[in-house]
Amino acid sequence: MDLQSLCIPINSIQVLKIFIIFTTLVARNLSANTEYEACMLQNCGKGPDISYPFWILNRQSPYCGHPNYVIVCNNSYPIITINGDDYLVKNIFYLNNSIRLVNTAFVGHNACPLPMYNISFDSTPFHRDDDSVFSFFYNCPVNPANFSLYPINCVSTDTRYSFAVMHKEVLERKNYSLESCQKSVDSPLDIDGGINMENFARMNYQEVLKMGFVLQWGGDNCSKCNSSGGHCRFENNEFVCSCPNGPQSISCPGSRHKGKEVAIGLGSSAGAALILVAIFLFYQRNKKRHYNPSTLLSRGISSYPSSVADYERGSTYFGAHIFSYVELEEATNNFDSSRELGDGGFGTVYKMIVAVAELAFQCLQSERAIRPTMEGILETLKCIQSGDFDMENVSVVNTPADDVVLLKKPLAPFSPVSVSMPWTSRSTTPNDSGGVS
Repeated sequence: MDLQSLCIPINSIQVLKIFIIFTTLVARNLSANTEYEACMLQNCGKGPDISYPFWILNRQSPYCGHPNYVIVCNNSYPIITINGDDYLVKNIFYLNNSIRLVNTAFVGHNACPLPMYNISFDSTPFHRDDDSVFSFFYNCPVNPANFSLYPINCVSTDTRYSFAVMHKEVLERKNYSLESCQKSVDSPLDIDGGINMENFARMNYQEVLKMGFVLQWGGDNCSKCNSSGGHCRFENNEFVCSCPNGPQSISCPGSRHKGKEVAIGLGSSAGAALILVAIFLFYQRNKKRHYNPSTLLSRGISSYPSSVADYERGSTYFGAHIFSYVELEEATNNFDSSRELGDGGFGTVYKMIVAVAELAFQCLQSERAIRPTMEGILETLKCIQSGDFDMENVSVVNTPADDVVLLKKPLAPFSPVSVSMPWTSRSTTPNDSGGVS
């Protein structure tokens, strides 16, 4: 059985519906993947990877993090602004919700970086668990003796001293008058665990300042979402876990099979696209065959066992005459609209005049003398087939109705030379029986 005969005919509306359905499904899948990929880990080039609740301005969508945790890349370094001060992000510890920062005024080529005011994080989304500070004293009358301190030579003179200490309470116990200094500032400090106390004692105050300090943040814990293969987002003022198969409330389901699900999703999208393309190509091919003149003629004789597939390719057929597409164009004056008779079930119906009708009329005469000989019939058919037959010069058979009986009918038929004989034709598609109508 022919595979084409098993296929259900598909019109353009059905193809459009299928296209819209598959396009919608693929678009949803791609949209979910796009939102998922938009919040993947990124960095400024130097420094740690940036993830929820932090997000990089102009590189990530705002929903990838919390509005209060925006980071700006400056010369490939991540910078965050807190209470009007810019801080370099040295590290982010996502497991315990902490971040190590250092004031940008203390880094770079500043020869004498100095904290000039106390810093508070009370009105920010951050807080400090460690209350350690690095205390600075400026323009003091006396330099403390027998005490480990960090001199600030860039603002000291022979009579006025400036210095920094780790534990100012020790100076107070030694009765050192801290009030005698012109100014004092406490800068937050957290000793990096990678530095031992011996190396720490050898540092100068600038190196200590560059160690920075650690802040903690509260809010949603993103660890469950990250461990399940998702990316945390902040959307509509609430936490969302962005997963390959769409947003979830806490974590991505089936995290162990995340890679497999992504592959299945992409494979399904590709398969749907291939099926859609195949259906469209089949429809276009089937539609083109309906308009193919060679197919039009070959289907007209397919039901006859003695016929060959295609007349235009030189096949022989001994049944009714089959007209070529060129002949149909000539007979209908290139399908002139003035010759249209109406719309049939398979296309427009035209009127035309053919030379074969005249020959058939002569062959149907009752008197032998009027009928042409077999040799004459063959010769005329050859002329018609070759295109050399001239209908304008055909002699009209003049037989009165009372002397000529055509097929035992009381009236003689009209000659097609003198009267245009209606002939149905289609400019587009064949009918069900295969003939040209």
